[in-house]
Amino acid sequence: MYYQTIKHLKISQLVYQLWYRINVFPRKIPGNKKALHKHITVAKLNLAPWIEKNKTLDNSSITILNLNYTYDNPETIDWNYNVFGKLWTYHLNYMDFLLQPGLEKGTGLQFISSFINHLTPRSVGLEPYPISLRGINWIKFLKTHDIENTEILRSLFYQYQLLYQKPEYHLLGNHLLENGFSLLFGAYYFKNLNFYRKAFSILMHEIKEQILPDGGHFERSPMYHQIILERILDCINLLQNNSSMPNQQKLLDLLQENAVRMLKWLDNITFTNGEIPFLNDAAPGISPKTNELKRYALQLGFFAANYDQHFPYLLKESGYRRINAGDYECIVDVGPIGPAYQPGHAHADTFNFVLTYRNKPVIVDTGISTYEKNERRQFERSTAAHNTVVINNVDSSAVWGGFRVARRAWITSLQENKNGIIATHNGYRHKGLIHQRHFEFSSDCLTISDKVTGKKKHECTAFIHFHPHTNPRLIDNAIVADRISIHFEKYDHISAVEYLFAEQFNSLLTADAFEIKFSSTLNTVIRFN
Repeated sequence: MYYQTIKHLKISQLVYQLWYRINVFPRKIPGNKKALHKHITVAKLNLAPWIEKNKTLDNSSITILNLNYTYDNPETIDWNYNVFGKLWTYHLNYMDFLLQPGLEKGTGLQFISSFINHLTPRSVGLEPYPISLRGINWIKFLKTHDIENTEILRSLFYQYQLLYQKPEYHLLGNHLLENGFSLLFGAYYFKNLNFYRKAFSILMHEIKEQILPDGGHFERSPMYHQIILERILDCINLLQNNSSMPNQQKLLDLLQENAVRMLKWLDNITFTNGEIPFLNDAAPGISPKTNELKRYALQLGFFAANYDQHFPYLLKESGYRRINAGDYECIVDVGPIGPAYQPGHAHADTFNFVLTYRNKPVIVDTGISTYEKNERRQFERSTAAHNTVVINNVDSSAVWGGFRVARRAWITSLQENKNGIIATHNGYRHKGLIHQRHFEFSSDCLTISDKVTGKKKHECTAFIHFHPHTNPRLIDNAIVADRISIHFEKYDHISAVEYLFAEQFNSLLTADAFEIKFSSTLNTVIRFN
């Protein structure tokens, strides 16, 4: 398992993993009376309005990821509070609430002061990723209220020095991109050429690496795509309205070009009802919505009208296909699970599909409710949590450890036209088995044909998960729900089961699913009345 996981990593990741473990540079917390430099100057940044953050701070409580934390006053906050898990602590340290609607200047300053006063060399907030997100939030807040506080500037500059010394080259992916985005803001705010050079180097390389030719982010999560797109738009906002660094037009051109492609990809992956499919690690309430991002882009001078040409090839390199037929919309996954060297947000979901009917979700992913390394996280990434086929009770890709993947399923053949897709994956090659799935689309019918071949014995189970708001019933070996009927051919047994649908992080709803047992072939016919 370790070999199958590590062999896909880049040599640079292994080198930096080792280097960062050996070279643990001291985190000296600057005292209130001793500045790091004799004088810190900041620029008067010009920024167009950005997307506001969701409201999480209310009176004496902070609600993050649907978990509530109460405090007597900002100075009593435990910034390393870990009862709710590491992701919650990270979000607390992002300090998104500084940009929530209506937050008063004095309240924001109290929280910033509390954070600074409680910093220790081992604070979670001094890890590169929280520094990256919080740094941009602080700069926007300080800019909004025209604040130049020596203590705050000293602390913020110190945090950027830490980030400059330790970008997340050992992780890469969206983490390194966020490091680059934030260093860019730090460079312009502190007029620091070293920060700019590091940001320029990271962004010029990683944007080209991480944004696929079809415009999708290479981790193949629509949620993270929205997050990265917002940050790219933030950086365009910064560069368009401020001029002080060398070669900034080259970087601006790259960001604008990719923002346009990302907007097109996002518009094509988004259902007509405005919601994204929650594929891989994706959940509501974390990222800006598609219409918010389009408005932001339009404000920055992008043509962000509806891209209504929903053709499958527009999502080609991402591995997704979007089909609009009659009153239903279907998105299928016939691509790789994610970048080989960073599949941390990937699921074992090859050949998964989700479906809306008359703008309402019907067949859905089970979603994600946690990033903790526990049984729930393992299930939510498993093949059985998706609308595809499990063979011999083994995942198609070996997900483990919260964010790890060992053996991976690869697409070995793919044929498609406007009415259908036929694909084969080798996720069960270690069992001597191959899974082929054939999707056929018409205006009133979706047919899915599964075929498992191989000389070794196998037991196959197809899963279909329904949204909690539907009411599916098993009638005479057919599933009936909301003017949709699903019939099966060549099956052995159908069972109705309950599952927990992740409505959001830390919020689970009971819903209905079905397990369809079959031997080698199964035909699933979904009719829309």
